[in-house]
Amino acid sequence: MEEDVIKQELIGKTITVIDAKNPTINGIKGKVVNETKNTLTIKTEKKEKTIPKNQIIIQINNQKIYGKMLSFKPEDRIKITQKKIKTLEKSVKKEWKK
Repeated sequence: MEEDVIKQELIGKTITVIDAKNPTINGIKGKVVNETKNTLTIKTEKKEKTIPKNQIIIQINNQKIYGKMLSFKPEDRIKITQKKIKTLEKSVKKEWKK
């Protein structure tokens, strides 16, 4: 199911940052209002925050997603094959264990 979330449009979805390399963005929750290849802009209760995808693990619909797996242009992400997603997931998980 993770593959489905990776290929979906993120704008408008509510997400929570459940882990981050930068502890100041840990726990941010809000609605995605903009997305680029490398960042997500999240509207929280107080303000909008732009955070780097490659430094976060987010939760969408009770699914844990490594931000680095989203580090493509949104329009290119929908073209990714399941094989590439699985390969990317393995390398990202190894990186986060360090």
